[in-house]
Amino acid sequence: MPAHAAGEFVPIAVKKVDATDPAATISGAVFDLYRKDGGSGPNAPTPPAGTPTEPGQTWVAEATTDVGGTADFPLQFPGYAYCVVE
Repeated sequence: MPAHAAGEFVPIAVKKVDATDPAATISGAVFDLYRKDGGSGPNAPTPPAGTPTEPGQTWVAEATTDVGGTADFPLQFPGYAYCVVE
């Protein structure tokens, strides 16, 4: 991922592949994106019912992989670490 200037929103994407054949992508995998912010960062949306909570992290989005195995999340705030969980 390229470096971003301070204040720019950052893109986050994940790609799902078959563990036994990394050239084979998997569509339909659902991922949750969490921001590592101690639970006090900006813009904390309400997660869907049943979404797991992660200590010290804020749920920010859900995305599903497309036919190419890629899931793109909305642009995120800079200056934070993020974690994607399937």
